[in-house]
Amino acid sequence: MMRRGLTAVTIACVAAALFSPAGLGATRTQLPFSSYADMIVDGGSGHVFVTGGATASSVAVLDFDGALVTTITGQQGATGMALDEANGTLYVALQNASSISMIDTATLAETGRFATTGMSAPSRLALAGGRVWFSYNCNNSGGVGSAALDGTDLQTELGSASSCNTFATSPTDANALAAADVGGSTVFVYDVSSGSPVLTTSSFSPGGAGNIKQLRYTADGGDILVASGSPYSVQAFSVADFTLSGAYSTGPYPNSVALTDAGDFVAAGADAYYKPDAFVFDTATGTEIRHWDFGANGYTLHPGGLAFSPDASRLFAVTENPATGKTDFRVLGSPTLPPAPTSMALSLSSSKVKYAGSVKLSAKLTGSRGRIAFYASPYLGQKTLLKRVSVDAGGKAAFTAKPTRRTTYTAEFEGDDTHAASTSPGRVVRVHARATVSVSGSYGRSGKYKLFHHGANPQVRGGVKPNQSGSLLKFVAQRYSGGSWHTTTTASFQIQPSGSAYAALYNTSRGKYRVRVVFSGSTINLGDTSGWAYLRVT
Repeated sequence: MMRRGLTAVTIACVAAALFSPAGLGATRTQLPFSSYADMIVDGGSGHVFVTGGATASSVAVLDFDGALVTTITGQQGATGMALDEANGTLYVALQNASSISMIDTATLAETGRFATTGMSAPSRLALAGGRVWFSYNCNNSGGVGSAALDGTDLQTELGSASSCNTFATSPTDANALAAADVGGSTVFVYDVSSGSPVLTTSSFSPGGAGNIKQLRYTADGGDILVASGSPYSVQAFSVADFTLSGAYSTGPYPNSVALTDAGDFVAAGADAYYKPDAFVFDTATGTEIRHWDFGANGYTLHPGGLAFSPDASRLFAVTENPATGKTDFRVLGSPTLPPAPTSMALSLSSSKVKYAGSVKLSAKLTGSRGRIAFYASPYLGQKTLLKRVSVDAGGKAAFTAKPTRRTTYTAEFEGDDTHAASTSPGRVVRVHARATVSVSGSYGRSGKYKLFHHGANPQVRGGVKPNQSGSLLKFVAQRYSGGSWHTTTTASFQIQPSGSAYAALYNTSRGKYRVRVVFSGSTINLGDTSGWAYLRVT
């Protein structure tokens, strides 16, 4: 005996989606290069100088508000810098010219340069003992050289200082020079009063330090601060014997350290993809004063990318911007003042919606005014900025979203110079998929019924949005008899990459039929049942 039933038909297709992140920030200026090498703050001229390294050919000059004043061109591979404040001269290492240029900080013009003959590709600079010190040839064996301030008396300095050194100079001892290989684990301290480095002390992996990124002397010259990839704090060590005298926790992975001129505050930064990027601590107590998160998905702090303004009213930060492929210069105001607290609340017009339906997000900011950023985190997707909306007089802002799958929404206040950032608890919206059904192959229509000849096999297509490829879709067929509908058969078939499953209704006798599909749900969407599609076999 033949029975009526459904059989699967396979059809293939493909669909894809791509989302891009948006950035966060306070006052922010895009720099004219895609990389970063060094930053020097000059209180005398009121300028910040920033270089981009081997791929750049200029020095960016900004004011303390973050405005780009000019770019000093013709600086081939401008990398490390050192400032002679007494003479108003900025020394710039030119990797691609194997030279060191000298720039007048008042006129912002190059006044001369000297070649580092025999020591190619100078990179990092320091001034100590009345000489310019530089690391060179960092892409190969590396080394350290020095020259008189006018570029004469060029010397190759051998000994323990080698490879690609980063330097730190003491504010209290003009003849002290600290050095460490970038990415290494040993810190060296030299006396350079004779014109040649004389090792006074050193320490291998002090406090477990590894992958060193930056060194800084404290304001009294008694300690050296070490920012290294591990451990997850910027550590302070006595210059005399490298005993640990303090630590400032950043989380993974510390890469920057800066000090106020008075030495009462330390800024510490980290290469933190999903966590806060920069912190300020009170050096007397070790207490964190505040922190900043520059944004997820690659908006990270460059190594050595922090510096205070001379009056400590601003913290400068240089960060990556994956959205533009450029480097950003940020000005963070009032960095040493604890920010006033704020709080954020978020409510939803509904916790469940149909696919292509809308949900209203209503946020309330307490403690400040400004703009609220609404974010969506779809299940198995990236957190994405939807929109920034200014609050009204009552601190409220709203946004209407159209989720396609289970999504967690948050509202965030990014903070400002005097107010702390705050984030609402996540609110989840569950989304019903939208199931549809259709039949094809008819020869005509009568009212709501599609007409089929006896012996034909009506083709049934069930669709689900968003695409649930690989899941099962249940088909239900009913026949009208005795004044009511009766289920004749059910079957489940796999949803194809097109987002649809296909079946054929066969061995049907003459009469009225209807079919529908039932999607039971998945990890990303709630289930749904389509309406009925009606047909009649004649």
